[in-house]
Amino acid sequence: MALDSGSALNILEDTDYMGEQDALTVRNNAAKEAWAYRNQAAGALSDSSMLQSRANAESPGMAGFSSLLTSAGSVASRWKAA
Repeated sequence: MALDSGSALNILEDTDYMGEQDALTVRNNAAKEAWAYRNQAAGALSDSSMLQSRANAESPGMAGFSSLLTSAGSVASRWKAA
């Protein structure tokens, strides 16, 4: 049986075509997965920026200073009442 004509040739052509389609599918799926990872990374960077801003706004030094002022005011009002 000759491989360059008839059914054998059709099988070889079909096999080549399907192999090419499989390769294209793999490339397409990889591109979609890479796109998803890039979007996930962008979301994580956005979240980290927001959390960093919150951390800067709620610095421990400011919280401690605020607590000290509140306590001092409470003590002063007690002394005044006595």
